[in-house]
Order: sequence, then structure tokens, then C-alpha cells
Amino acid sequence: MDIQTPRRDRRRDPNTRAEESDQNSQKAWHRNNHKTSVSGASALQRSHPETSVSVGAGRGKGSVRRVVVLKILGIDPGLSGALAWLDDSGELEIHGMPIHQITVNGKKKRKLDLYQLGVLIDSMANETKIAVIEDVSAMPKQGVTSSFNFGFSAGVIQGVVAANLIPMQLVRPAVWKKSMGLTRDKDSSRQKASAMYPKFCSHWSLKKDADKAEAALIATYGSNHEPRVSTRHS
Repeated sequence: MDIQTPRRDRRRDPNTRAEESDQNSQKAWHRNNHKTSVSGASALQRSHPETSVSVGAGRGKGSVRRVVVLKILGIDPGLSGALAWLDDSGELEIHGMPIHQITVNGKKKRKLDLYQLGVLIDSMANETKIAVIEDVSAMPKQGVTSSFNFGFSAGVIQGVVAANLIPMQLVRPAVWKKSMGLTRDKDSSRQKASAMYPKFCSHWSLKKDADKAEAALIATYGSNHEPRVSTRHS
């Protein structure tokens, strides 16, 4: 006579009940964690509108993946120019305009490094709220070749900014300098930038680096006269 082993009753098995309880607890934790993450992200955006918060798949559904502090980019165009990113806490990230030194007919010439400029702006695009660019024009008594090269560089810079869908504001030199009580003297820009951002004064300690100071001040002008724009994060 065969002896049959009775089936285990899942409803009465204490091990099964413990497993089901653990699973239910985990599901409840994930639901609550998702709600907390989403509400936390919304609160962060309300209290800090200069930040961009992405909520979605990451380590756990609904987790806040990254908080991006948006910055204002100030650009002093030209081969001796500079780019400066400024955030709301007064922190600066400054770069000289990327260039190539090439020799043509035995003479050294500077050319804008198009690809390095593109890589630099692209790498910071998601952190850039708006780019404020000095609206330049040819200088009096400037040669034809120099005028062409200057205009070419300024146009390339605007094109790279536009290609990255970064909102753009053009400002004439006389306008932003007047708002800060500056003259055309480059040393006055260096002095003003050092007074406002003493921690970064080493970036423009030399007279030839005055454009780095002016890029920082252009970003400052943008921060004080920021228009309402639709950013990449809107």
C-alpha cells in the first residue's frame, strides 16, 4: 500500500507566512520611498528654482538621480577672450578662450580652436541657465583681416551656444560696463573683479588676463539683469 505525503498547507505554514509578510513589507517600503522622493524633489525645486531635479529610474524607482545647480555663462569673445560660469553662491569656473598657435608664411598666428570650444560648452550645457555674450564690433582703424577674424570668432561662439540650445543674451560693452561704474580701461575691470571675487583674483593677476576678469563681470551683469528664459530644463 502506497503512503502519500500530505500537501503542505501554505495557509498554515509559518515559514510561508513569514515570506509573504516580508514581501508585503518591501512593497510598502518602495511605495512610501517613491512618494517621499518625488515630494522631496518638488520641494527642492520650489525652494531653489535655480536647480534642475530629475526623478526617475535609478537605484530604486522614483529616486532623485541628480541635482544640477544652474549657472550663468559670461563670455568675452575674441582670441584673447574668456568664458566664466557663475553660480548663485558666487563660485566661478573660468576658462581662457581655446586657441591654436599656428605658423603661416613664417609668422605665428592664433586661430580659434573650434572643437575644443565646442567640447567645453557642450560639457557645461546642462548646467548653463543662460549665456551672456559681449556684443562686439570691429574696432576703429582695425585692419580688414583682423576685423574678419574677430567677427568670425564672435560668430562661432554664438553658433556653439545656439547649437547647445542655451538661451543667449547679447550686451554691448558700454552697457554692462556703465552698470558697474567701469571705464574702457582693462585694469579697472581687473580691480572690480578682484573686489567682487577675491578668491579668484589669481585668474586675472596679469594684465594679459584682463579678459578673464571681464568674462566674470559679464556673468555678474547677467545675474543682475537676467531675463525670463526657457532653459534646456524647462
